[in-house]
Amino acid sequence: MKTWPSANGLAHIDAHDALADVRATIEITKILRAAQPKLYDFMFRLRDKKAVLQQLYPLGKNPVVHVSAMYPASRGCTAVVMPICQHPSNNNAIICFDLSQAPESLISASAAELARLVFTSNDKLEENEQRIALKTIQINRCPFVAPLATLNDESAERLGIDRSQSESRAIQLMGVAGLVEKIQEAYTAGAIMRTRKTLIISSTRAASSRMRTGTPCLSYSQFPRSSSEALRVGFRMIAWTKCCSGIGEGTIQSCSMKPN
Repeated sequence: MKTWPSANGLAHIDAHDALADVRATIEITKILRAAQPKLYDFMFRLRDKKAVLQQLYPLGKNPVVHVSAMYPASRGCTAVVMPICQHPSNNNAIICFDLSQAPESLISASAAELARLVFTSNDKLEENEQRIALKTIQINRCPFVAPLATLNDESAERLGIDRSQSESRAIQLMGVAGLVEKIQEAYTAGAIMRTRKTLIISSTRAASSRMRTGTPCLSYSQFPRSSSEALRVGFRMIAWTKCCSGIGEGTIQSCSMKPN
């Protein structure tokens, strides 16, 4: 918000002040509407989920242009993506593949491997591994999606997008049997991974707090059995860390270190 107003001839004195930012956004929107009325009307219609779905369906058939902050600024936050399938647990999400990435890894990976390569952060991947470029478009959050035809050659070159390559990769994905089922299975597994991670983090933080105060920790029977092994490791790590930090032995022993 510091540069947009001045670039469009607007005075914006209190940048990042909530009210000033709102006013600046309204003025920029007015300028956009006056300069590109058709684009404005098209974007405004995307408030309706049905309008968004019209751009994405039929799934797995036509690549579209997607503008989002999830893509690098070097590409103008723009990507050509292939909408592939419905999210298995979120009716407002469509899973897409960013066609700037070669699809061979997506095609060859198993569901378990796909879940790992989608939901693992880059710093935890092996040196030669790359996250698979699956993204979700939230149809109830006014996403900007448009037909591929709206991306002319000049704009594609400016954004560093190879249209012909994107189209050939989209065709490659169309012929992959079982791709939808594999992706949905991977996203189901990813949801479980995230739930377990959240549980472990909250549990270990609670254990750490209880150790500092000498309060006995919760027994393992109070946690889901599917996470018991991970919690055991987490509690032992905390106990070892606190021990090395000089907390008395009695405090550590007050924590239940064995499952019931």
